[in-house]
Amino acid sequence: MQMRRTSVAYALANIPDDSRVLDVGCGIGDVVRTLSRRGMRVTGVDIAEHSLRIARGASQQGDYVVASADRLPFEDGTFDALVSIEVLEHLPDDHAAATEMARVLKPNGLLVVSVPNHYYFQSYRRLMGHFRHYDRQSLLAIADQAGLILDRSLAQHRTLNAVHLYVYAGLRGLALVTSRISGQNVSAYSLTLPGRRETIYEQLKRLWFTRLVDKVPSHDDGPIQTFFSFRKAV
Repeated sequence: MQMRRTSVAYALANIPDDSRVLDVGCGIGDVVRTLSRRGMRVTGVDIAEHSLRIARGASQQGDYVVASADRLPFEDGTFDALVSIEVLEHLPDDHAAATEMARVLKPNGLLVVSVPNHYYFQSYRRLMGHFRHYDRQSLLAIADQAGLILDRSLAQHRTLNAVHLYVYAGLRGLALVTSRISGQNVSAYSLTLPGRRETIYEQLKRLWFTRLVDKVPSHDDGPIQTFFSFRKAV
């Protein structure tokens, strides 16, 4: 989470602090809160209403709307910038989502996107339920079709430990069961224990062995998470 927030903050460092920003697939609102502290007017959207309740409870900063990436409830050209962190790989139609994101951007608006690189090992793809992983050309092709022009290639993160893989996969399975029972869309990052406000994921991150193994890359054949920024054509 920290490296994502750092990469997003770097990518948006040159846009005005009062810019209007949309975080698509915002989850429990980490990026929304980070950007709001700069004075940006940030809106987060996610299909998981349970995640948005946690986001609202964590801070009064930012606005949150239940919506999917391919059907954003905003007028054309609403936002100065848009953030989408590891969202496209979860969508059956990533082309439609990219086109919709471009639609709500202002001309010359900035889109910061992160996707899993094709170097991700295949067990990760299966456990996480990703439809696809990306190389540079496949992502640029989607952006071009949506009317987006490459601005910069940003950070390429290499470290991913197997502990995080299996912890997340376990939480994802529990989230699917919880969603089925409750009738709500619950994400792995938003699961909580009864009577606790902090998510299970946040509690696990504090454990000493999780912090220790996080420093040791388990899979380093190539970059596993890639950030790009795009501009909407004028």
